[in-house]
Amino acid sequence: MMSQNYGTSGSKNNRPIPGINIPELIKERNWTALAGLGLILVGFLYLFGDLLDLDFNLWSIALLGVGGWLAYDGWTQYNAADRRWTDQSRNRLVGGVVIALVGLLSIFNLSGWAWLLLLLSGALLYDATQRYERAGRRWTDKARSRLMGAGVLGLLALASLINLWAAWPLILIGIGVAMLLKRSRG
Repeated sequence: MMSQNYGTSGSKNNRPIPGINIPELIKERNWTALAGLGLILVGFLYLFGDLLDLDFNLWSIALLGVGGWLAYDGWTQYNAADRRWTDQSRNRLVGGVVIALVGLLSIFNLSGWAWLLLLLSGALLYDATQRYERAGRRWTDKARSRLMGAGVLGLLALASLINLWAAWPLILIGIGVAMLLKRSRG
C-alpha cells in the first residue's frame, strides 16, 4: 500500500486547497466549476426559502441571470472583435436578450402571449402604414385590413395585460362593427 503525502492543509503533495475566485473562473471559462457554484446557490435558496417560508421564483431569476450573462458575453465578444459582429457574438446577444425577457415576463407574472400579440399588432400596424405610404397616402383594402387586424390584436393584448377580460363583449361588438364597415364599403 502506497502512502499519500498530505501537507498541513490536507491536500496531496503539500499543495494548498484552491480558493474560489469567481472572476478567475469566468476568465478561464471553467463552466463546470461555475455550474457547480450555481447549483449550490440554487440549493441554498431552496433550503432557506423552505425554512423561512419565502417564495422564490427561481426559474425566472435563473432565466434572467443566464440571459443577462449571455447578452453581456455577446456584447464583450462584439467589442473584442473591434466592434464587428461575429455569428457567435450576435447569437449570444440576441439569445441572451430573448431568454432574459422570458425570465422578466415570468417574474412579473405577465402573459407572454399578450406580449406576443402586442408585438404582432405592432408589426401589422407598421405594415399597414407602409402600404398606406406606398399607395400615395391612400387606404387600400389590404392596408385597411392590416390596420383592423392590428387594432383587434392590440385590444386583445391590452385586455390580457391589464386583465380586462370582463370587457370581452365590447371586443366582440368592435369586431362586428369593423366587419360591417368593411362589408358596407366593399
